[in-house]
Amino acid sequence: MIKGKHIVLVCNTAQSLFKFRGYIIKNLIADGYKVSCIAADDGESHHLTDLGAAFTAIPLSRSGMNPLREIYVVFLLLKELMRLKPDVVISYTIKPNSYVPLLARVLGVSCLAVVTGLGYAFIQGGLRAWLARTVLLVGLSCARRVWTLNRDDAEELIVRAPQLSSKISVAPGEGIDTDYFDDRLFPAKEGGRFTFMMIARLLKDKGVYEFAQAAQKVKAQYPDSCFQILGALDPGNPAGLSAREFEKLCIDYPVTYLGVTSDVRKMIAESDVCVLPSYREGVPLALLEAASMRRVLIATDVAGCRDVVKDGVNGFLVPPRSSDLLAKAMCAVMALPSGDLYVMKENARRDVCEGFAAQQITGLYRSILKDFLE
Repeated sequence: MIKGKHIVLVCNTAQSLFKFRGYIIKNLIADGYKVSCIAADDGESHHLTDLGAAFTAIPLSRSGMNPLREIYVVFLLLKELMRLKPDVVISYTIKPNSYVPLLARVLGVSCLAVVTGLGYAFIQGGLRAWLARTVLLVGLSCARRVWTLNRDDAEELIVRAPQLSSKISVAPGEGIDTDYFDDRLFPAKEGGRFTFMMIARLLKDKGVYEFAQAAQKVKAQYPDSCFQILGALDPGNPAGLSAREFEKLCIDYPVTYLGVTSDVRKMIAESDVCVLPSYREGVPLALLEAASMRRVLIATDVAGCRDVVKDGVNGFLVPPRSSDLLAKAMCAVMALPSGDLYVMKENARRDVCEGFAAQQITGLYRSILKDFLE
């Protein structure tokens, strides 16, 4: 009997919970679960309460390493979990996955840790990254089950912490609402400027510079081509560009900044290709959204991206950190016959519907919660 069972979700920000897991939360509530959310309040928590979830703000910092502050945050998490008395806890992102599974074990509560990507701590070297990795692996070891969003992350975690092998599995992303992300809801893109769009936080390790440099190379060959970036600055991230750095990039290279939006569909519909030259991903939502809207994809051949992009089928994969090869792939798309371009777009939509639809992911959550609660 699930009615009244209490599920608590912990993430770094309220926006992240709503954007990536709103569909899951809505369906769990519809199933009869009581759902509470814990995250840093970034002004987006009202979306969660509108869905019917309770919300508690705790000042989780994604990148802060002040020991006293982190101890204080752990204390607040413990206090809140004791108050909420959950039947199951689900944690997302680096900091919650580092702390929450351990706290759940102390409280005798089953915990699912969802690794949304290994990111900075596994891309960079140095003491700070080593410490973040170590704390994360300890936390994950305390979870009852661990999901990664791609096979590369699962394999790397098992190599670094073999004890995880019995509890880790791969979930195909966090679900995309293919009915909502459907280009048929918008006017068909007319001819004109061929537009490449990059949708990402403005981080160096998302490949922002490679995109800008490639744009300059392609522009020299195809003067009518257009290059756009959609996404927010992330000053709290160690890899984040400052406002001044990004402003200079937009001056030095032929890219147009579109800012941020709560609904990316119209902008995707006005583009031709979605580009993500990232150094590492979980499973990139931007690529899934664009593919669901029948857009050709160009991404780097790295963890996460290669789970979405099939080279030559729905787009092209290129090595990371190479603006030359990225530019070559962009030119290759522009040179495709219209018939081949149409097939790639249809393949993109089909693959998302078959492998990443939100209904499938909801089924996985229902299955694991049933297992935990029996």
